Amino acid sequence: MKRKIGIDKTGIKEEDKEIAVDILGKLRNGERVFGNPGEGLKKTLKNIDEKIQKSKSSDPLEWTIVDKDLIKEKNLAKAGLSGEQQLAEYIEKIVKNDPELHGITFFASLSENYQDHLEESGYIPDTDFIAVYGNNIMILDAKNIRVQEDSPLYIIENKLMSLNTVLMELSPSNYFWENLFLKEGLDVKTDGCVVIISQSKALIFKNQEWYISPCKPVYIGDLRQFLLDWINKIEDNKISLRLLVFLSKMQIKKNEQKISYGRTIDRFKR
Repeated sequence: MKRKIGIDKTGIKEEDKEIAVDILGKLRNGERVFGNPGEGLKKTLKNIDEKIQKSKSSDPLEWTIVDKDLIKEKNLAKAGLSGEQQLAEYIEKIVKNDPELHGITFFASLSENYQDHLEESGYIPDTDFIAVYGNNIMILDAKNIRVQEDSPLYIIENKLMSLNTVLMELSPSNYFWENLFLKEGLDVKTDGCVVIISQSKALIFKNQEWYISPCKPVYIGDLRQFLLDWINKIEDNKISLRLLVFLSKMQIKKNEQKISYGRTIDRFKR
């Protein structure tokens, strides 16, 4: 049974009314996913490819050796893009088929201004997905990694661990978004998780730190229940149109190119 969800249309700025009307129309048509998944990583891959091309010699008689670090960065970015695509597909599936998730809205690939935040490595820092429910958001960071089913994953001081080994450093963006909401005058409660995408089931050990972490590791197969547990704790589920407009404006614009990244990615809107 679908939840009864109202829409708060107050506080919309005059210059944002066109965006608000567009989003409102999509919501009434049942759309709940917006954006271009993996857009930051597509731009990252483009930057890396440009670096690789520049590193090649213009002399046709000279053998070119490509920087191993660039190849490693490219492979990591491609794996990350695949992870975001898989997460996008799963999000679309559960939102469409689970009436209990009615009322959650998802935005993909968000950044304040990716040109201003371009790192020296060529990566485009962005937020993979944001789930919105009332005046609450859940930041979702996709991580496409290989895991062993019998080796639990856990978190210590924003480090993803397994068998006392650091798999990767996690960089929660909660504080970044909290500061932006504060400047915008939006009262938003933030939380976050790292969605582990793997071909084998990932066993997550929920230690004490997991419950207070802004980047809780969650296996993708458990994401639906994780989101249900999250929204069931929220009393006011009224959709804030002003918040949706703000997040819509923060999305990285689509990089028009002829490469196809999958049907699901093309189905996400705005």
